[in-house]
Amino acid sequence: MKKFLLLILIAGFAVTSFGQFRAAKVPEHLQNKRLRVPELVPGLPGVSQSSIIPGAKDDDYIIGNTIHDLQSYNGLQQRVFAYDDGTIGATWMRAVEPDWSDRGSAYAFYDGNDWSDPTNHIESVRTGWPCYAPYGPNGEIIVSHYSDAGGIFGLLFAKRDQKGQGEWVEFTLAGPEGFSIVWPAMVTAGEDNMIIHVLARTWGDPYEEMDGAPLYYRSLDGGESWDIEHELLDDINSNYFSGVGGDGYSWADPKGETIAFSIGFHAEDGYVMKSFDNGDNWEKIVVYESPYSPYPGGATPLYGAGDETQGVAIDSEGDVHMVFGRMMYEYDEEGALYYVPAAEGMIYWNESMDFLDSTIISTYTLDYLEEGGYLIGWTIPYQGDSSIVDFFTYGVGLTSHPQINIDDDDNIYVIYMAVAPGFTNIDYNYRHICGNGSNDGGTTWTGPKDYTNSMLFIFSECVYPAMSPNFPDNMVRFTFQEDAQPGIHIWLEDHEPTDNNIHFMEVDKDNFIVGIDDPAGATVRDHEVLPAYPNPFREATTILVGLKAPSEVRISIMNIAGQLIYSQDYGKVTSDMLSIELDGNDFTEGVYFYTISVDGMAYTGKLLKH
Repeated sequence: MKKFLLLILIAGFAVTSFGQFRAAKVPEHLQNKRLRVPELVPGLPGVSQSSIIPGAKDDDYIIGNTIHDLQSYNGLQQRVFAYDDGTIGATWMRAVEPDWSDRGSAYAFYDGNDWSDPTNHIESVRTGWPCYAPYGPNGEIIVSHYSDAGGIFGLLFAKRDQKGQGEWVEFTLAGPEGFSIVWPAMVTAGEDNMIIHVLARTWGDPYEEMDGAPLYYRSLDGGESWDIEHELLDDINSNYFSGVGGDGYSWADPKGETIAFSIGFHAEDGYVMKSFDNGDNWEKIVVYESPYSPYPGGATPLYGAGDETQGVAIDSEGDVHMVFGRMMYEYDEEGALYYVPAAEGMIYWNESMDFLDSTIISTYTLDYLEEGGYLIGWTIPYQGDSSIVDFFTYGVGLTSHPQINIDDDDNIYVIYMAVAPGFTNIDYNYRHICGNGSNDGGTTWTGPKDYTNSMLFIFSECVYPAMSPNFPDNMVRFTFQEDAQPGIHIWLEDHEPTDNNIHFMEVDKDNFIVGIDDPAGATVRDHEVLPAYPNPFREATTILVGLKAPSEVRISIMNIAGQLIYSQDYGKVTSDMLSIELDGNDFTEGVYFYTISVDGMAYTGKLLKH
């Protein structure tokens, strides 16, 4: 069992007005770089696993791990829920085998005192893309997609009546006959959370003239039967989209019988679909209007749009608020779509605002977004440094994968991932988890903060934030994935397979909506050991050891054959920080393993000398 530790990281930069916005300093050769939009695949095959670099982080707030590091293509669905009784359920996609045959929904539960050891695969078959929701009076449910023996994808649900304990009961949901459905998004509604709403996308051959048709499903009895199946709503059919991408939609947390989801926000239009009667009838709200929706074919100029990463929420009046990442696109003569990975900007919209178009989003400037109150997130300078060396894209821009939720007082909370100026491994910038908040319905914002800019995450890629829509004890709770290297291995193959940590974090709501910089009760663990940097190294590398109290510290290094080749005892260190510097001349080329001992507690890591 892992001890639960309240972790509140203090952001080092707060913006109180839009006038202080500064665009990231991106090298000229990256500013207008274009990449072809990569293909999405629901059942990614494995590749040979060449190395695993363990993270040297604190288990007190790490709830699990994964080597399969692609958690979402676009909209990250609900993955964590904080219940009013103090318990928390969380899921993520996990696999560690080279062929990803063990891919499934990992799960961890906080019972009010401790996090459980994670369950690494709750389903009986290989699955992907989990989504979590409360179920029944006190239960929980997870949905993911799977492939049957004939290669047709469908949805697999796992539910149980008592959260945190008991056996998971499985049931399935198939798409239209002969068609796959993949990338599920789910919410539950009703007094006892027995109404299940699901969105999924078809895969394979075109369905209803769409290359990826978004289908709606509803169960009124907890999945025992489905009174709505395979419904392609009239207002989001082929008259409006040529198709929808994987995870190209996101549910809002239901408010009574009011439900809503966002959809699109890519090279084509972006809409909100809202129902006041639990899905019987729907209203379409235009949020973003593309000049090319549905795409008619042929070449286009470069134009502003969304990157398909999106989040949506409902306030107490039933009005919808949403966020999405900014992007720029162009089609070539053959219809291939290209995007600009240096695009920046987190866009906000609510029903009191005018709809957006490519002129407002703008190809070359953020001025129109800023003036209209649509711009609420960007890359955050660190200690005055707004420069970016280079970055891996995740198929999106500099600011992406947002989540938005609204509490009972209509305070708004947004988190997103962004390239982090000032945080690099020399060659590439890392990404961090950033947030913003509003206490007046989205009229003004406290300004974005980096919630992972502490010493703990100096050399960490922090991505895929998932926020609980519920806020017991006035805390904003979220999970995210942390890697020692920038980029992802799965799909885009930016680096070799590495071990990724799944973190849980909670932050006082006032830190979002008031903007305080030093909330009471901030707690970190006694000692922190950061991974060696740079790594791989040639001339020298450094390991930073943070100490909260005087401690005995020593280091030992072994070669790949297990032979001790270096050791140093530093005795009792009384300073807050110990910098261990290793001279590259003392090592031949190869792989080494080091162990830092702090008062008998061991921290291990891997070194590569080249």
